[in-house]
Amino acid sequence: MDSAAEIARRVGAGELDPVAVVEEALERIAGRGDLNAIRVVDGERAVARARAGVRGRLAGVPLLVKDLIDVAGLRIAYGSK
Repeated sequence: MDSAAEIARRVGAGELDPVAVVEEALERIAGRGDLNAIRVVDGERAVARARAGVRGRLAGVPLLVKDLIDVAGLRIAYGSK
């Protein structure tokens, strides 16, 4: 598995498709639902953003956000049930 920096470099260089990177990450998340580690998955928005084009140092790197940080459009529970 490549590091986040390597994924970003390869996406920026056109060696990796950002949509494929996001889809692979979503598959890996779905495959480990038994861990109960991820509360909310916003896959549609992630794929849409990847399709729209990505730029910047972490372009194409899937990101997990702890349930303590506000994210526009998502319900945040701050770790409570």
